[in-house]
Amino acid sequence: MKGLLSSAVKVAALAVIVIILAGCSPYSTGRFNEHLKLPAINGAGAEGEDLYGQTDRWWEGFNDPALNSIMKDAFRRNLDLSQAHERMLQARAAAREAGASNLPSLTAHASGGRTKQATMSGPLEADTYSASLSAKLEIDLWGRMSARARAAALESMAAEEALKAAYMGVSVEIAELYYTSVEQKAQLSLSELTIESLDRIRESVELRYRAGVVTALDLYLARQNLATSSTKRPALEAAIAAAEAGLALAMGNSPGEASISTPDTLPEPPEFPAEIPSDILKRRPDVMAALRSLEARDYRVAAAVADRFPAFSLSASYGGASDKLSEVLKSPNIFWNALLNLTMPIIDGGRRRAVSEREKAAMRESLAAYHKAVLTALKEVHVSLIRNRKSREQIILMEQAVTAGENTLRVAEAQYLQGITDYINVLSAQQQLAASRSALLTSRRQLLSDRIQLARALGGNWMTEAAAGRTDKDNYDKAGNDE
Repeated sequence: MKGLLSSAVKVAALAVIVIILAGCSPYSTGRFNEHLKLPAINGAGAEGEDLYGQTDRWWEGFNDPALNSIMKDAFRRNLDLSQAHERMLQARAAAREAGASNLPSLTAHASGGRTKQATMSGPLEADTYSASLSAKLEIDLWGRMSARARAAALESMAAEEALKAAYMGVSVEIAELYYTSVEQKAQLSLSELTIESLDRIRESVELRYRAGVVTALDLYLARQNLATSSTKRPALEAAIAAAEAGLALAMGNSPGEASISTPDTLPEPPEFPAEIPSDILKRRPDVMAALRSLEARDYRVAAAVADRFPAFSLSASYGGASDKLSEVLKSPNIFWNALLNLTMPIIDGGRRRAVSEREKAAMRESLAAYHKAVLTALKEVHVSLIRNRKSREQIILMEQAVTAGENTLRVAEAQYLQGITDYINVLSAQQQLAASRSALLTSRRQLLSDRIQLARALGGNWMTEAAAGRTDKDNYDKAGNDE
């Protein structure tokens, strides 16, 4: 008995020494920080400044209840969000799985049965029963398991940021499709008004032709202009149908499954911020996802390097065995053992070194991806701010062009009816005015798109709340399967 106690003490002492040495990682994480030379953000505003100075839910700045309702439905039912949410849940489960490897395991074993065998004195039957508990703990001497657990946790964080990015992407997609539908409806209304105006001109030309005042050429030109304008209607109707089908898909519906109501005129877009929020990079989930992925890769390198060193583990078991169930855990049927195990790689053909080099290359790739994500974010904000200013300038110029076109057409029609000018001048004025009015609508739609893209470039914090409120049950009960 004393010998057993002495052996146990020795094993325990050796285990304590090994545990004390645990955490001596041969690789220091965070080495990539010296390469993170980020550019300064010029024109930064207040910390956490909300888009448009009103709300972080940027689309509410358009003051459109129909758009707000569509956004709400899409966030519940969109299938891209369902996939992103499930990927996040997978990453969280993988993080818990990796973290569990740092904890001791305890396993119970039990067995019982009857055996029969032939002997010299005849058949012999006997009962056998056993019960035991076994425990195992791998000592994280070089930080391999903790590095893997940390990497999995960071990958879970990256998946959460990816889900937030998916929310932002869906909101932008919804708004773009919504206002595309509105613009095409407005273009269709404009086309119908133009056709009505051209038809009135055609009737006037016909009357003058029958009276012998104008030639047949004027009549044919009037009819040609009317027919040409009428050809735009099918394409506009097809564009409206395509935009509404896209909205239906984004809402988790099949085309025509639910009615989608959009206004017939484009709204005046809200003002955009004059300064860039100082925490712009933290507001961009794609940038944060790239950073978390980079950090996770760093810990993967640490785990790969530590895997090239010896591994230690403690194992112990306690139990008993007897031919009587009631005496399984009674002396002298008790057995136990305690072991300190050592596993040391000697020859592996260079596999572990190759894994380490692969992980280091992957980390450098993630570093480049993070740098690009940061620069892309800053570029998108810079370009979006410029486009917003230039789109507003273009609208002013287009409004002047429309006003000039209306004046030109009024004078041309009056002079034509007085016989002062040819119909070709009226025709040219009609075409120019129709083109200018259509271009003005397109410019106003472009300004809305620029506002939307600026909202995407600036990021936000509203996605955190939206993602946190989603559950895995939503993916089945709400993503296109409401009862």
